[in-house]
Amino acid sequence: MQTEVPPVGTYDELAIESLGASSITDILTALAPQTRSGGRGGGGRPVTLLNGRRVSGFAELRDLPPEAIRRVEVFPEEVAVRFGFPPEQRVINFILKDGFSAITVEGEYRWPEAGDRSEWEGQASLFKATKQGRLNLSAEWNQETALSEAARGIVQTDESQFARTLLPRSKAWALNAVYNQRLGEATGMTLNLAYDDSDQQGRFGLPAGALIGSDPLERDTRDRLLHGGLTLDGPIGRWNWTLTSNLDQRRRTTLTDRNTGGAEPLPRDLARSRAFNGDALLTLRGSVAELPAGPLAVTLRGGLDRDALTSLTDRGAGTLRARVSRTDTNGRISIDVPLASRKRGSLAGLGEFSVNASYGLQSLSDFGTQTQYGYGATWTPIRNVTLTATFKAEDAAPTPQQLGDPRIAFPNSQIFDFVRGETVFATLLTGGNAALRADRRRDWKLGLSIKDLLLEDLSLDASYNRVRSTDPVSSFPALTAQTEAAFAGRVIRGADGRIVSVDQSAVNFAATRSDSLRWGLSFSKSFGQPAGRGGGAGGPGGARGFMPGRPQGGRWSLSLYHSVRFKDQVLLAAGQPVIDLLRGDTIGNEGGSPRHELELEGGWFHKGKGLRVTGSWQNGTRVNGVEPLRFSDRTSVDVRAFYSFSGNPKLVERVPFLKGFRIAVQVRNLFDDAIRVRDSAGNTPFRFQRGYLEPLGRNFEIDLRKQF
Repeated sequence: MQTEVPPVGTYDELAIESLGASSITDILTALAPQTRSGGRGGGGRPVTLLNGRRVSGFAELRDLPPEAIRRVEVFPEEVAVRFGFPPEQRVINFILKDGFSAITVEGEYRWPEAGDRSEWEGQASLFKATKQGRLNLSAEWNQETALSEAARGIVQTDESQFARTLLPRSKAWALNAVYNQRLGEATGMTLNLAYDDSDQQGRFGLPAGALIGSDPLERDTRDRLLHGGLTLDGPIGRWNWTLTSNLDQRRRTTLTDRNTGGAEPLPRDLARSRAFNGDALLTLRGSVAELPAGPLAVTLRGGLDRDALTSLTDRGAGTLRARVSRTDTNGRISIDVPLASRKRGSLAGLGEFSVNASYGLQSLSDFGTQTQYGYGATWTPIRNVTLTATFKAEDAAPTPQQLGDPRIAFPNSQIFDFVRGETVFATLLTGGNAALRADRRRDWKLGLSIKDLLLEDLSLDASYNRVRSTDPVSSFPALTAQTEAAFAGRVIRGADGRIVSVDQSAVNFAATRSDSLRWGLSFSKSFGQPAGRGGGAGGPGGARGFMPGRPQGGRWSLSLYHSVRFKDQVLLAAGQPVIDLLRGDTIGNEGGSPRHELELEGGWFHKGKGLRVTGSWQNGTRVNGVEPLRFSDRTSVDVRAFYSFSGNPKLVERVPFLKGFRIAVQVRNLFDDAIRVRDSAGNTPFRFQRGYLEPLGRNFEIDLRKQF
């Protein structure tokens, strides 16, 4: 990849194999502690590249077999600017092998220790790569059975626990096709077509006045997504250009039984939406001048997006229709200016030092002109020590779905009323809110990265994040007195003061403020390898000599990250007191914000045998109110063991079918832990029973995978 910024982590073929992954998604999950950035955008997936180039979307990558990957490189956030992204997410680059081909089939079965729930999943894919391009075809199928309240020991006063589901019954299947072809010596084209189809059915109690054993009220949701993506790229002199385009059409239909108690069946409530998105984006990257410290890099980006959403709601009292359409014309320029370079002998005493800046405009047909700008600096005063500072400002309009989704009523929903300290059954309304305003964001970040700290392959990463928002769009908060005062008319109470219904469509908070620090250590080591093989994060990468099935030695790794929040505050409406989520306030139904969180990820691998451990912990919180509540801490540990028979050549020689065959077993939530909620008397409010907070508990998975 054309950048002078070194990667913060490099993973060769052995490191990839040691993860026991089945897909790119699995690799990203396993590397999440090392690839996650702090701040607003850092909680999600990093920017992903393939062979150093942009892709139209993640669907281009998601079904690539890990065996097709030669190396994975993780770059710091400032590299994202050079590809037209904001400097708030790390960049992960997947480099493919030449000439790799395989057919892969896989089957998984999952079930909880407490029973009454099962999940089946099957996948099949074809991957073929040549010097002229690649082809990737995949199909996936998934089915889950429903889990009732009765199966987790929840008892309703009307004995409707058998007619209520904690988790719905579902089935889904998906097709994905990716075709890549060289159009010239350096120009390429990638075409992606995908179709996703899913259905869910849940139960939400008995009709009003119905006898025990009557047919339950049900809700059925059907979702269909058709996706097309196109990527074209190539060079123009000293510039590289990439054109990406996407077309997406989603149809969603929800049918809900009406809670009337009538003997005769009535038409069901209908909610239907159809969303269309089309976009085209041209990105140019290159250097416009050669400075003493390096090239002056510039990225230009221009795009056009078109969104259209139509929705229909029919709940028996007339039909409500909504339409939201948006045309987004946008442009962005990013520059990266090297000011000092020890390598080039320019102001060598400063080490490596560069600054970057970006500015963008969006012209939205429904929200006017929105701006985005940011700047930052990267300094490496001595080898393996890098300091970064970034600032980002942007205006962000609500999505068409937040504005115009159909209105759906969820009767018999359980809500905890923090005002009265009780659990009630009420009707929840969801859907779009056409009155939403744009969000104004201002974020600061300071980062530190030290590679080979004290020991080779021991790395330290730290980032301090200051996040500020005005008018942020959020889901409707928990029902506290401040919530009810800030959003008057959203909560309807009966004559006895109990909640009857709540409109939970999205809202604008007045402001949010948070300060946090995330830091951690990662260490990896390879052993028993032939000379010339690189090890793990920070190593040179496996460039030669690796053949699946050949004894290759082993590898072990460990990473531990700690996040601490210094401030997490919300202002629901002007003139109200500030909600402090670290000191007894809440906007959610799982307590306040934990001040401390830990992430653990590690594993051991040797000659086809592997063990992976993933864990997380967060401290307990409390919620003050008419009935104070304490929420316990939470520890979650997942363990996965796998065995690849290709690591045993003698056995494969005797039984050739075992070549490319892998078996894996996994235990999720190993300690069967869940958040426990207690009031001042030590009792658990009905809404916070374990079954509601952790319906699966400890659960198991067996995975069989064969590659031809």
